[in-house]
Amino acid sequence: MPTPFADLLLQILHSNPSLPAPDRLAALGPSDWTTLTRQAIRDRLAFQLSEYLKTNQGLRARVPAADLQRLNDRVRSTLLYNLRRQIQLRTMCLACESAGIPFLLLKGLWLVETIYGDLKARASGDIDLLLRPQDMPRFTALARTQGFKVPSDCTDLRQIAAINNEFKLIHPVTGAFFDIHWSLTHPIDEVAIDEDRFWQRSESATLAGQPCRTPCLEDHLLLLCFHAAIHHRFQYVGPRAMLDIAQVITRLPRPIDWDDFLARAHELGWSRGVWLMLELVREHLGVQPPAAVLDGLRPTGADDADIRKAALEAMFLHQQPKQMLGNTVEHLANEKTARGRVVLLLKRLFPARRYIANYFTVAIDHPGIHWLYVKRWGIIITQMTPRALQLWTNDPRRTAELKRSTTITKWLRSEKAS
Repeated sequence: MPTPFADLLLQILHSNPSLPAPDRLAALGPSDWTTLTRQAIRDRLAFQLSEYLKTNQGLRARVPAADLQRLNDRVRSTLLYNLRRQIQLRTMCLACESAGIPFLLLKGLWLVETIYGDLKARASGDIDLLLRPQDMPRFTALARTQGFKVPSDCTDLRQIAAINNEFKLIHPVTGAFFDIHWSLTHPIDEVAIDEDRFWQRSESATLAGQPCRTPCLEDHLLLLCFHAAIHHRFQYVGPRAMLDIAQVITRLPRPIDWDDFLARAHELGWSRGVWLMLELVREHLGVQPPAAVLDGLRPTGADDADIRKAALEAMFLHQQPKQMLGNTVEHLANEKTARGRVVLLLKRLFPARRYIANYFTVAIDHPGIHWLYVKRWGIIITQMTPRALQLWTNDPRRTAELKRSTTITKWLRSEKAS
């Protein structure tokens, strides 16, 4: 479960103004405030803690000046970061409009401008764009003319990123960073959906001073739940993932059509993960959608305390994704037979050419792709060996990580049984 300071931060975010209890805050000494400040910065909630202290001047006076400065510095850097992202989005909007290439803007800047309404309140992260598959060749050419890193022999980004259905588009000069999607789900680990429905239901918004198409409010809320619960299986998303959803529900730009939301969750096959995400938001932030919606989403085994505990623990992990146990080690550990483990290892060592092309960001017909297989083997051995040894020697942290990840994965994959 969350540490005492993480729990305190959740209470500061809670919709109940009587939380946290005054005596709990009164008991905090200077070192405690330092710990809480660092927790907020690590969880990308510096603005929220800073604003809370502004409304509680008595508490603010007890916070060490250095910690207040850290909060202010992080809030300022968030503002500058989002201003740069606005410029980058505006440039891309104008380029795509001139080329007649439509896209849907997802999450980040939409949340910052439409929901939070303050460029200091939330770092927007990468700029996520969804394009139609048939527009990808033209967009690939456009990206190259705009100076982005695109392999010289690539005519369609899908050629080198089909294994993930997304491509990280980076500009070497401006640092602009776009996540380009032509599908919203992972082609191996997740069930494909009909993205045309997102386009049909999309809405217009003005972002970065430019007109943009975005998923409709109901679809955007579903995407936020899907992204945290199903795509990332709650791992390392932090409590901000809950806050984003709470903000959409409470500060919505228009009323949510909850009947439509419920029907879409079932239509997409996301009801199980959506329910758990909304339930965590209700339980820990005090923001609740209509009871009928939660009842309509509630799966079999909804009262399972283990899954709630595992999901919350996964959210508050702070190690970098590269330090994670990883799907390969997890699958090997859960494989029951030696033959099954050998088959899995062979698949990892000799994946499809498109996987290698995507991993090293080269075209699928790259002349040196066979050497890239060898390079990939070295990376696998370097990364997997210490993690596998930690599991083999019953390292408590790795054992707990395996149990937690397995619990979440199995629960989410029980969708058909609910």
